[in-house]
Amino acid sequence: MGEPAPAESRPCTLFDDSATTHGRRLFVLPDWAKSLNNTRYRQQIWCSGSQACAMSCLTFVHVGKSGGTTVATWLQRSDVSFSQYHSYHSSDVSFSPREDASYQYIVWVRDPVERFRSAYEWQRGVIETNVTGLSNETFCELGPACLEPFKVRVKVRTGHAYSRFPNGTTWEAWMLHFDDANHLAESLSKADEDGEIARRLLRSPIEHLHKGLGWYLDNGIFVERHRARLFVGRVETFEHDVARLAHALRLPWPSSVYASVSLAERRSSAARPALMSAQAVANVRRAYDRTDFEALRTLVRAGLLAADAYDLSPPADGLDLEAFVRATVRVAPDAAPPSSVRLETADAARDERWPSAAAGAVAVGAVAVVVLALSASAAAVTRSWRRHGRARFAHTSLW
Repeated sequence: MGEPAPAESRPCTLFDDSATTHGRRLFVLPDWAKSLNNTRYRQQIWCSGSQACAMSCLTFVHVGKSGGTTVATWLQRSDVSFSQYHSYHSSDVSFSPREDASYQYIVWVRDPVERFRSAYEWQRGVIETNVTGLSNETFCELGPACLEPFKVRVKVRTGHAYSRFPNGTTWEAWMLHFDDANHLAESLSKADEDGEIARRLLRSPIEHLHKGLGWYLDNGIFVERHRARLFVGRVETFEHDVARLAHALRLPWPSSVYASVSLAERRSSAARPALMSAQAVANVRRAYDRTDFEALRTLVRAGLLAADAYDLSPPADGLDLEAFVRATVRVAPDAAPPSSVRLETADAARDERWPSAAAGAVAVGAVAVVVLALSASAAAVTRSWRRHGRARFAHTSLW
């Protein structure tokens, strides 16, 4: 079968009746494209045409621990052509938001406090996965005993699931320092060692504690730019919103699809920690007030989220977490850093450094300059990070 003939391009929304003009074919890969193995190339071919309201140019904004795997699996099994923007795509310009009016976006959101707790549970579960009896040739399937198959394989080889990440083993030690998500959240406002580690965990670019809804939606800027082409679903009303999306895409209700039940099965199988205390909830709300909560407020203002969907009121004391810490704890300006805290996160350059850490950074920096000078590939990676990754972290800091 040949390529479909291009049609006149014009803007439309996900719910525009005109989107049904060409039927379901706009949302599903044509036969000629299904044989292409390279997903990105396949997407470029299908999206390069100027078809009216080309819904195959969908981009799913996959916010961690917000039902994203469920939605993505369902779309994939329904043969929907879409790109996926997730944390590991953050420096890939091919996944950056398009200004082309033919592109449509899907995002699932969740209460930031619950997402925080879920992220901690999931990340700790990956770190503590039992790899006894597994080998490099052994694969485990996604489920309660195998939350992240790829990282499990890394742990089999190296002993640490996150050893391939910069400072990944240190990050694992920080995660295991806390008893549960409640302990981590309560520690955010403390001036002791627990507090120092907790705040550095939330600054770390590894996984989902730092990369919440605000990280993906640019604290609401993304919503303002793409509000007319954005579908919003909620974890709390998951089945209802999946049904709305299926209707918009002219897809059958996914009653028999693995994705529609996987989250419920995995959550019921996992041990639930104690409920978050009032102090823990208040700290998390302060930490995410200018990021995740601001993104949700923008969705409300755009008419994409009900005003009563979440409690979006600002912190009662009007302070963000950083100001709250300054106002409630005393830290001697010449105090030594906690002995078990290593200042080596990827974004530590933005933090106030201790004198000893600064001296170490100078030495490390000198070595890095020599290595970069000798390695053209390393230099290319550095330039790519400066161009794409660092700019993103500059406006999504939790503090």
